Amino acid sequence: MTKPETRVAAVRLVAAALLSLGLLAGEASWAGEERAGPAASIRVDKPVIDDPVDDPGCYGSPAFGARLLNAVSEGGAHNALVSPLGARIALAMMAQGGTAPVRAAFRELAGAPPICALEAVLAASATDERIDARIANGAFADPRLDLFPAFRLALRERFDARVEALDFADARAAETIDSWVSEKTDGAISTLVERLDPDDRLVLANAIHFRAGWAHGFDPERTAPAPFRPRSGETVEAPAMRADELPARHRADADFEAVSLPYGDGAFALAAVLPRDGMTPEEALGRLTEDPSWLAGKGFRRARGALQLPRLALDSEAGLLPVLRALGLAAALDDENAFAGIGAPPPELSRLVQRVALEVDERGTTASAATAAVMATRGSIPGRFDLRIDRPFALSIRYVETGALLFVAWVDNPAAG
Repeated sequence: MTKPETRVAAVRLVAAALLSLGLLAGEASWAGEERAGPAASIRVDKPVIDDPVDDPGCYGSPAFGARLLNAVSEGGAHNALVSPLGARIALAMMAQGGTAPVRAAFRELAGAPPICALEAVLAASATDERIDARIANGAFADPRLDLFPAFRLALRERFDARVEALDFADARAAETIDSWVSEKTDGAISTLVERLDPDDRLVLANAIHFRAGWAHGFDPERTAPAPFRPRSGETVEAPAMRADELPARHRADADFEAVSLPYGDGAFALAAVLPRDGMTPEEALGRLTEDPSWLAGKGFRRARGALQLPRLALDSEAGLLPVLRALGLAAALDDENAFAGIGAPPPELSRLVQRVALEVDERGTTASAATAAVMATRGSIPGRFDLRIDRPFALSIRYVETGALLFVAWVDNPAAG
């Protein structure tokens, strides 16, 4: 498109807001040996960035966020919200007690640990009254797990994470953790863990809360229902915000057209990426995974034009452990000594759950994410299987304690009766 200022783009939001948060990376090692101390030292002299800087020491790659979005949305089959930063913080906290192979696997998948990201986000928020960005980390440990002092120290110094002793056998233990999450997200996320199993020993939690006003807002009087075509192909009506002569950043090619809308002074921005008409969600997310520069805001140029953007109120919950295993962490996580540096007896990762809430309206954006890594006694977590019995098979009914067989059968054709 040669004149972006004259075209109204009906924008489909294919990436969660706060993409810039999830794309920042840290310069510390996964074990934290290169950097320590609270996140308060960075100075933001020029918050408005024309193009993101390729700096693997601090900003890393957006590929992790794109791969998570593709996997959690099942190739665009449904709405999905993900916080790459929240997931990376959870991995980084676990890595403080992980072996060298675990840290290497985490780094290969998710990039450098997000210490620098924490500093940058908090510092940028502090310099802009229209931005309220908060990040909190916490650890809740059952007394039956003897946490090592070095692990406690790493959580406190590198993530400003409080370590709280909590009796997981108490029915109110999960409620205590969820109350902490609710407080840190201003009530946007009220439940995260919900339950603790008998073998659970440690919960590493992260909460991100972000509220920001647009640099250039939308007139609520112009918001009205507009047609939107979901994956199903059936047209639905959705409230759409409209603006003319909107200052923004713009990028377009044969596959996508996108706008980047700044918040406040410009240190944070929302990118909305619209695939070309006819491209399937699977194709679009596949290409964004191959080239996540669209989500990172790269290649965008200053422009002014007309925009139609759906007003959004979305929430999502995802179990990230199967996703991360499929993305390459299975071997590292299956090592019985993977987290031997956390405490005794060494725990293993039982589940990794994340909840995200997002609202985008005429004034700006409110988004919250909470991530919990739940760790349990090794050997207590059931293995996984995917078994389809679709040919002749044997079965038995037995008394479990002795193995005495009550019935046995061979099924050649279940339809024969």
